[in-house]
Amino acid sequence: MIKVLDIIPSNFMRDFIRGVFDGDGTVAWINKGRKHFPEKRIVSITCNIFLLKEIQKIIIEELGVKKLGVYNLKQSKDSAMITWGAR
Repeated sequence: MIKVLDIIPSNFMRDFIRGVFDGDGTVAWINKGRKHFPEKRIVSITCNIFLLKEIQKIIIEELGVKKLGVYNLKQSKDSAMITWGAR
């Protein structure tokens, strides 16, 4: 199986990930107004699970993000979402 990111030149990797995010990414600023849920910023990307795992590895290595949540989507067995956030 050929991994998508293996055929993309490294100097275009950021552009490719930015394009995936532009196509199906989200930035949210949540303020629930309760002390147990302070203001929070969330970023997420939804795509094919195999591509998502490759992108997840790059985000952890390149950006130093320590924790990324990976969630399988109920609508599709092949799709998932990664999220990360900060308070």
